[in-house]
Amino acid sequence: MAQLRLGILGCGSITERALLPHLSLPDAVELARIVALCDLDQQRAQTLAEAFGVPSVFAGLETMLDARIVDAVLVATPIPLHFDNIKACLDAGLHVHTQKTLATSWREGRILCDLASERGLRLAVSPGQMLLPAYAEARALIAQDVIGTPYHVFAVNIAMGHEGERVRQGIGGPDPSWYYRPGGGPLLDMGIYSIHVMLGLFGQPTQVSALSSRPMKLKPWGDVTIPVEADDNFAVLLQFERGVLGTLSTAYAEESEILRWGHLGVTGERGSIEVRRSPDLPGQYDVLSRIGGVSKRQRFGCGLSQEHDMMAEAHVYCDVLDFLNAVREDREPVVSAEVACSALAVLDAAALSVRTGRAVVLRSTQHR
Repeated sequence: MAQLRLGILGCGSITERALLPHLSLPDAVELARIVALCDLDQQRAQTLAEAFGVPSVFAGLETMLDARIVDAVLVATPIPLHFDNIKACLDAGLHVHTQKTLATSWREGRILCDLASERGLRLAVSPGQMLLPAYAEARALIAQDVIGTPYHVFAVNIAMGHEGERVRQGIGGPDPSWYYRPGGGPLLDMGIYSIHVMLGLFGQPTQVSALSSRPMKLKPWGDVTIPVEADDNFAVLLQFERGVLGTLSTAYAEESEILRWGHLGVTGERGSIEVRRSPDLPGQYDVLSRIGGVSKRQRFGCGLSQEHDMMAEAHVYCDVLDFLNAVREDREPVVSAEVACSALAVLDAAALSVRTGRAVVLRSTQHR
């Protein structure tokens, strides 16, 4: 099959740090080439196009779609724009990979899943956590009854807000303020990673409870301040089948030295498993198991080449690679929109629990 022609919609941090660098390596170029960048900030798009040798730049999605020069679109716009962006691409007959989350509600996600299915198009949604060998190992250990009956799964996604990212400093850096508006926030932006892992390990939860808060009303960004209009501090409790309970903490705050971003642990009747990202080596994950008082440590990469694994955001390219191969092989992506829809049902339930102060039981129709 010939190279897929890709258009990237959104030229913010993830495009600059992940999509463009990884897709520019020779093994990626064999599969696909980026032929267009699209962003409302045309100067930023033009600067990145020149840096990475992308031939076409568009200021609007409709203009890029009308040009008919792409086979698939990678959506990397703010989360509140995903539904309209993805729907427009699917309506144009294009395969779509989107950064998390698929949309801002289960209902919107369901519309997009059904539309892709009706059109015979591939729709893939980050994060593809279970593509990563470390999480696959954790799932295998649980399935092999190594830790006995599982009791509890806990996860942490706490990190400073995006206003502190180096790429956003100085003139021309992408504006991070949308993360603090409705449709943004750490649960959709970061907690979604751990939700996808929990779904991969234990399936859809049956009940969700959540608390949230806004400890700060303003966040500093250079010489200006960003109003915090959406809660940026969450604690979520999930109940799964067989009595397994899950806890998720996510916030825009300083991560702890012990419970670093992405830390996941599973405790069982006779053992435990932890997955930790390496603090020093990008793309590296440690799986620590403790069975009968005996500890074991295994290290895994992202399952890519060493060059990819050592670059920033290697896990993002794992998702994109699975998508490219799914299109080329005419199969469903492992990074599936259906799993993303299930994750949106959890997010909806958490939001409803915050509003009502009650636990929310997930309906069976949301498990599709």
